Amino acid sequence: MLATTVQPIDQAEADAAGIRAVQVLMRRNATDLAELAKLVVMLAVKPRLGQTFSLAEAKQAQELSETGGTHGKLILKVA
Repeated sequence: MLATTVQPIDQAEADAAGIRAVQVLMRRNATDLAELAKLVVMLAVKPRLGQTFSLAEAKQAQELSETGGTHGKLILKVA
C-alpha cells in the first residue's frame, strides 16, 4: 500500500503495479501524530526516509524538496 501526502495518485500506475494507493490530507493534530508514532514503533507503518541534512544545509534541503528530486522524507537534524 502507498499513502502519500504530497502528490496526487496516478491510479492507472498504481493498478498496473498491483498496489492500493491513497492520498492523505493532513491537519496538524498532536493526538494523531502520537498515534502515528506508535504505528511506526510497532513497524505497522514504514516511513520512507530520504537524505539527512544539518541545520546549516537547510537551504539545500528546501531546494531539493521543491524540485521533487528526492525519494522519501528529508530529515533536518537540528541537534
